[in-house]
This record gives sequence, structure tokens and C-alpha cells, in this order.
Amino acid sequence: MRKWTVLVVISCLAFVSPVMPHAGTPTAWAIPLLVFVAALLVALGATARFVRLLEALGDRLHFSPGLLGFVGAVGANLPNYAAALTASGTRQPLAGQQIIVGSNVYNLAIILGIATFAVPAGHGIVLERVEERDVLTVNWLALAMAVTTLLTFALLDLPRPPLPAVVSGGTALLALGLFLRVAIHAFQSAPMVHDHPRPSRLPRTRSVGGGVALTLLALAVALGGVVIMVQAGQRFGAAVHLPPAVLSLVVLAVATSLPNTVVGYQLARTARVTTSVEEILSSNCVNLALGSALPLLLWPASLHDPWLLAVDAPLMVLLSVALLVAVRHGRISRVMGSGLILVYLAWVALHLLL
Repeated sequence: MRKWTVLVVISCLAFVSPVMPHAGTPTAWAIPLLVFVAALLVALGATARFVRLLEALGDRLHFSPGLLGFVGAVGANLPNYAAALTASGTRQPLAGQQIIVGSNVYNLAIILGIATFAVPAGHGIVLERVEERDVLTVNWLALAMAVTTLLTFALLDLPRPPLPAVVSGGTALLALGLFLRVAIHAFQSAPMVHDHPRPSRLPRTRSVGGGVALTLLALAVALGGVVIMVQAGQRFGAAVHLPPAVLSLVVLAVATSLPNTVVGYQLARTARVTTSVEEILSSNCVNLALGSALPLLLWPASLHDPWLLAVDAPLMVLLSVALLVAVRHGRISRVMGSGLILVYLAWVALHLLL
């Protein structure tokens, strides 16, 4: 019954979204806001189901924490790079890059901060020595991709675009190569039967094929909800006259990252700490490869935004460095988690006030 309810809600939202009133009408912001909230609830519910099914498949197939985190990141971040590719394809490359950078900052600050409080033990995230080495590898690759992306933005910000565009194509290829290394690392990770003390709550009698089909269905419903949510968010932002940078960096970046928040939270809540951290890092790698490097390779464009180059992308790099230092010590405490959340709130306030 619940499956049919979700499908009916998605169908209704898909019907309502294209006919939402335009800016200037009395209900220009009310209806988009209602559609946004409804689509958000559908996306979060479907993503929660996706994570539970993915955990069950991982247990059945003995996925390593790294592989489980990578697969979860590819699925949960589909809305992010889909939105970025759509923006780049419609000649809005800056908006697409802002969505990706905003999403990555959100991942490292908010999702990781929440994860430190979601872990059942009261001491934050603690990594064993073997887990620490595995997470460090992904962290170094994620940091290298963040630095490469910052370099690409700097090249595309130069006044004469022909040569920078050629060089930035090379840096984009380098980012895609680093992402390939992340994928290889995930598939080569040592399999573990359990990364957490709690068994899967799904019935073990479900076939692998049926589990895969249900997982893909849950992901499709979540994606449909997010697509409608982004459309409603754009209408709402236009109705209340939000600055374009705030709409892309904050509203749309957070909206497309909420399914990933559910993934990170649930993995941490079930004490899959290694998988949770690697999922966050893999999420950033997926975003930078498919949402930033690939669009810039397909549609070379000049990016002239001082905030993106001087504040937003460097913050993404600095947060990656901070996580690297914490992982080297084998612990991400709740104090650090609180600090990450405060940094994110300060960054948002900076964009709203200036």
C-alpha cells in the first residue's frame, strides 16, 4: 500500500510542478513551497529505503565498507551531478559548478558533523588502524580532486579563455583519472562480512535479483522526487528574489544533497563508521568527477565568479585537509563535528549578508 501511495504522490507532484504559477501571482511562492516540501518528503523516504536495501545487498554479497560506501555515493549523489550536467547543458555552467561546490561543502561540514552525533557510541567516529589506512587513501584522492577542481576554476577565470580552456581540459581529465582510481580502490578493498554490530533488518530470504530491482526502484523514486524538488526550489527562489549564488550554492546544493544526508546518517546510526566516512568522501569524488570535470570537458566555459574562486572552492579544499588531519589521528570527535556545522552556518551567513 505504501508503494502505491508513493507512486501516486510522485504522479501528483509531476502534474502540479509544470503548472505552478509564475512570479507575480499571489500564490507565486506558496505552491512551489508546498511542492518542494512534499517532494522532499518523498525523496527522503525513498532514499531511506534505498539505504536499507543497499545494506542488505552488501551483507548478502559481502561488500567491503569501501565498496558499499562508493556504491551508496554513486546512487545517493545522482541528483547532484544530474543537476550540474543539466545546468551546463542549458548554458548555465556557473550555476552547475556552484551546485557541486555547495554540495561538497555541505557533505564535509553538515553530513560529517551529523554523523559524529549519529554514531551509537558517545565519542564520535573512531577508526581502527586498518580502517584508518583505507579511509586515508580515499581522503587523499578526494583532496587531490578538490585541488584539481580549484586549479581548473582558476584557469577558467583568466581573461583570455582559449589557452586556459585547453589547459583546464587537461585538469578535468586529471580529475576523471583520480576518480577512476577511487573506483578501483573501492573494488579492491578487502571484503568484510560486517562493518557494524547490528545485522540487517531486511529478510534474508529475498533474492539478490529482487533486492537489486527494489534498490533501483527506490533510487528512481528518490531521483524523481529530487528533480521535482529542484524545479520547485527554482520557482520559489525566483518568486522571493533569492540571489542566484545563494539559490545554487545553498538551496539547490542542500536540496540535492538531502538524500545523501539520509545515507550518511543511517550508515553512522547503524555503526558502519568506516562506510559512513568513505561514503562522504566518495560522494565528493563522484560530484567533482561527474558534476564538475565532465561538464567542463563537454562544454568548456569561462567561469568569472570571485566568490567561487576565492571563498567557496578553497573552503572545500580546507575542509578536506581538516578531515585528513582528523583521520590520521583515527578519530573525528563530536567537538569537531560541531565545529564543522558552525563553519557551514558561518559560510551561509556570509553569502546571505554580503
